[in-house]
Amino acid sequence: MTYSMKHALLVGFTLSTAVLGQDCGRYTVFTDRGASSNDFNCDAFIDDAMMPYLAWFNGTTTLTLTGGPASECPDTTWEPLKNSLLIGGMTVPGNKTLDRTKYDNNTFYFVMPEQSNDNISVSLQSSSDEWYDQPQGWQINATKAGDGYDIAGYWFGQLPDNNELDFPGVPGKHCWDSGPVWPGMKGYFDEYKWTLVGHLSPTAANLSVIMTETDDDGSVWHIYTNFTGKAGPKGPKLVTTGDAPTTDAHA
Repeated sequence: MTYSMKHALLVGFTLSTAVLGQDCGRYTVFTDRGASSNDFNCDAFIDDAMMPYLAWFNGTTTLTLTGGPASECPDTTWEPLKNSLLIGGMTVPGNKTLDRTKYDNNTFYFVMPEQSNDNISVSLQSSSDEWYDQPQGWQINATKAGDGYDIAGYWFGQLPDNNELDFPGVPGKHCWDSGPVWPGMKGYFDEYKWTLVGHLSPTAANLSVIMTETDDDGSVWHIYTNFTGKAGPKGPKLVTTGDAPTTDAHA
């Protein structure tokens, strides 16, 4: 894959996330995507207040690039980085004031804090947060399976806020020179497809975010962001008795 103009344009964009804070109620905009606009239905304290009730899974994330001619562009996985995956419910048991359903129609919540090392950088937008200036961008669901839940979803937003993957690339005429890329960026929505799959249990979690690009010549590329981790020794634990993941709320 040559370094095409579209990737030059991607690198040239500057993304920003508007943090609305206490101003989050000034708009009366609704959307037909399912959840109402985040900047209309939100309370500024909810994100911080619900953070202690999330279950932490600590582990590693890798980025893997596949696609192009195997002789010139072998599948490549870069050195993993250490990070965490946080999972929580849409409400907190025993506290009616903590409720994500005002701005998020998913059945559970996830966030992976931004991390980087000398090789890669991973920044993924959470399933939905009340301070985002755009409505919910992820649609995710959970299905009970084995010791926990199989999870799946897709990105349908058009402004990615903090979604960014950065990596060295694979040198070669028909390879992918380098990152960064911003999956889901407005104007590239039809080109980049972004899906999510994984499994959650009280003791372990794995999550794969898969970005697919189809070039004009029909070449198909995938970037896999793969997280694998184990439940942290302290804090809330994942609860699997219901139809969707939640925690025991023992902050």
